[in-house]
Amino acid sequence: MKNDHKYPWAIFKIQQNRVVVDTLGTGGYEEFIVALTASGEPRYALYDVPQDWVYAEFNIVFIFWIPDDVPWSKAVPYGRTVVGLKQKFTGIKTIMEAYGTASSIKDDMIYTVNKWYVGK
Repeated sequence: MKNDHKYPWAIFKIQQNRVVVDTLGTGGYEEFIVALTASGEPRYALYDVPQDWVYAEFNIVFIFWIPDDVPWSKAVPYGRTVVGLKQKFTGIKTIMEAYGTASSIKDDMIYTVNKWYVGK
């Protein structure tokens, strides 16, 4: 993602107690949101934020997404592994937790990324 931008986003899930790639995306934001929310279960994601959204030249956001209506038993494994997983991705400057509907994720992402750069 970082060097060649072949995949502007990636989604990860927990399967058999391991974090695995769920989807590598080549499409835009709308395709990303559909893939992120399709299962209705928690997911981790990396998203290469377009330059016209933010002040930064380069920013990949780590997203920890949990739908509002997910059973607690499905959310707990994601909460347990999020810290270790974030540490494996070097160069990530922005980390955000997203809850609820897909409609708020883009606005939250733009706000979070720009806040980090403006606040420097």
